[in-house]
Amino acid sequence: MSKANSKNPAAGECSAPAMVTMSQDLFDLLLSVLANYNKQVSEDILVQIRDLNRTPTHTSGGNFVKCTARFDGTVNADVEAFLDNVITFKDCSQISDENALRGLSMLLNGSAATWWQGVKNTILTWEDAVQALRDAYSRKLPPHLIFRELFSREQ
Repeated sequence: MSKANSKNPAAGECSAPAMVTMSQDLFDLLLSVLANYNKQVSEDILVQIRDLNRTPTHTSGGNFVKCTARFDGTVNADVEAFLDNVITFKDCSQISDENALRGLSMLLNGSAATWWQGVKNTILTWEDAVQALRDAYSRKLPPHLIFRELFSREQ
């Protein structure tokens, strides 16, 4: 390198860029490595962006304390309306399945609360609890009455 292109590195000055010579194969390999590196970095960034935009998972601290839905198990009580309210509240409040199962008894009164005390030790998941409530309290009509009820309604 000539003196005209170099500067004093001790004084904080940098020397001019050095020329690099390589074969075409080596140059192609370098480009390939750089392209793969860029692809990997891009994929990593996309994964991070996707993870940031995901719907937050249910937190472990949510509960039914502020839920106003109640179910007493009487003949006129609508278990489907109750479950719709509770499931919506659970989703909006980000209540975990575990906490929802644990807190379900806060929403039950009367015969439904008594029923729950009898079955809660056999229920292992939130989905099982929802299905057990439906099985115990949904209206059960024979097929011919369901048919009659459907076709008796005006549209």
